[in-house]
Amino acid sequence: MEDFFEDYGHYNIKTNYVSPDGFKLGIFINNLTRKYYKGCVENYKIERIESIGYKFKETNKRGSSEELCNKL
Repeated sequence: MEDFFEDYGHYNIKTNYVSPDGFKLGIFINNLTRKYYKGCVENYKIERIESIGYKFKETNKRGSSEELCNKL
């Protein structure tokens, strides 16, 4: 993610974006965002990602549900 930001100056990563090393960053971010909105991302992961400047939008965030998280 940091390399993407350095190259493009933003974190608006499209779902189909693949990094030069072949990592499907767009899909990773899409899945992470879905899990975040469902309350299924551990705080340390949120803190790590936000520490590099990425911000999750707070709208529509739900509380955690173990059953819901296990379906992801």
